Amino acid sequence: MRKREVSRSRIVLWLGLLVLTGCVQSPSLTFHYTPGTGHAPLSITFRAASSLAVEDEASYVWDFGDGASGTGEAVEHTFDVKGSYRVRLQVTSLDGKVDTAEHTVHVRSAAPHAEFSIDPFQAPIDYPIRFDASDSYDSDGEIVSFHWDFGDGTTALGEIVEHIFPEERVRYRVVLTITDADGDTSQASGSVEPIGCATCG
Repeated sequence: MRKREVSRSRIVLWLGLLVLTGCVQSPSLTFHYTPGTGHAPLSITFRAASSLAVEDEASYVWDFGDGASGTGEAVEHTFDVKGSYRVRLQVTSLDGKVDTAEHTVHVRSAAPHAEFSIDPFQAPIDYPIRFDASDSYDSDGEIVSFHWDFGDGTTALGEIVEHIFPEERVRYRVVLTITDADGDTSQASGSVEPIGCATCG
């Protein structure tokens, strides 16, 4: 029984010494970055931050997780491709002490580009007008949805659609919304003004 009490006392004393001597460490180094996320290509500024004093001559080495690296207390880096990147900072003091910090940066896919043509721009109210969004594109993915709002209370889906407007001499604002496979959207708009009735007597 006596031996067990002595062993417990030694364990408590050993743990206390670890805390007092700093062998059990809390994180002292981190870094901040802005913006926190965004679409590729995404330029981010990184800045080291430490709760402890760091010499001016300390070495700062950055690993951006995409094969690129940098040096300095504050750096800027551009991520060209969507993905999650583990960014690592290593700081080395003049006496050789090393501290590290890591964060994961999330880069979203590039937003798609919405564009469409109207043919003809002015047409009779009983004449179908063609809307063509084939010039829209997604540089790093695929467009999965084309949604049209014709400004007269009606909508349609499809890359190329036709529509007949109900009233003449009214300027309708047509809005195209495209969505890519990552759920990112983009919009384009244009105006149409029917000029009369081609088949009216």
